[in-house]
Amino acid sequence: SVASNHTSLRNNSLSQHQTINMVSFTTTNDMIIIMIHLSLFLLITTTHTIHTIYPVAVVSAFQHNTNIIPKRRQQQLQYRHPFVLKKKIVIPQHFHHRSSSSLFGILDDLRDFLFSKPKAPPQPIPSTPSSKTTTSTTTKGTITRIASKPYQPDGSSKPSSRTYTTRKESYPKAQLSKHGIVGDYNHYRTIALDNTLDRAVSILTEDVLDICKNSVYGEIQDGDLGENLCLDGFKYDSFQIGSRCCIGHQDGIILEITEPIVACANLCKLQFINRESSSPKERIQKCTEFIDFLNQKDGLRGWYAKVVDLGKDDGFICVGDEVKLM
Repeated sequence: SVASNHTSLRNNSLSQHQTINMVSFTTTNDMIIIMIHLSLFLLITTTHTIHTIYPVAVVSAFQHNTNIIPKRRQQQLQYRHPFVLKKKIVIPQHFHHRSSSSLFGILDDLRDFLFSKPKAPPQPIPSTPSSKTTTSTTTKGTITRIASKPYQPDGSSKPSSRTYTTRKESYPKAQLSKHGIVGDYNHYRTIALDNTLDRAVSILTEDVLDICKNSVYGEIQDGDLGENLCLDGFKYDSFQIGSRCCIGHQDGIILEITEPIVACANLCKLQFINRESSSPKERIQKCTEFIDFLNQKDGLRGWYAKVVDLGKDDGFICVGDEVKLM
């Protein structure tokens, strides 16, 4: 009987010890999870420059050179997390520090970026000589530039590539299909939007380039904004969603405007933005200012259009073709 009581007491003691260990283990895990969420919450709520954040965006941005996450991509790419607020984080595509091997240097730049003062309002839109003779009610213009960029097997067609650029080379003529200019490749449209037909063609008006050249972004070159068609005779606000235009003769190609293009971080790869001589902080500032400048009004970044009808010429277009609003 004494031996039986001793065994029973010993088993109860072991059981209590195991229970205490299990409770301690569970409590420790819970505390770690709570601390992680609390850290994320504090990071987000104490930063006024962040608008949307992913739980691991800050870490992965430096490891994988991710893009800035634009507003238009939130619908397709937003990671829903119960402890993450709907804000937007702006991370440069290439965040090169003066000493890339220095963790403290990277943390210093991140600290300066997160806790910097509120940014100044975007540069005002300057008036240009062409804007005095061209009004938003203009119904006729011409194609001054046709551009496209084929898919590159070396990976440079992906925005994450160090050699990626939005710039597209010009051609005197091209052929349109329902998917856009034949041979043109847009990585985001192809992968994230499953080759949507609503973004088949990107259109830019000449006055946008004039506006940029008469501002602090005077180094911009034709094709830097990656447009497929550049039109003269129209203003950036000549179009609106649902507008249709005809290229060529009466039975020519018909395009329909589907949405204004929203400037995103891919523009940060342009040479006059991403200068090697500039510090990471300066690149971030210049990039965000340029994006804000183009996003002030619909059409400053251009317009997306879908191909409604290829016309009797099977979609062939040339520089100098007339474009009419219908």
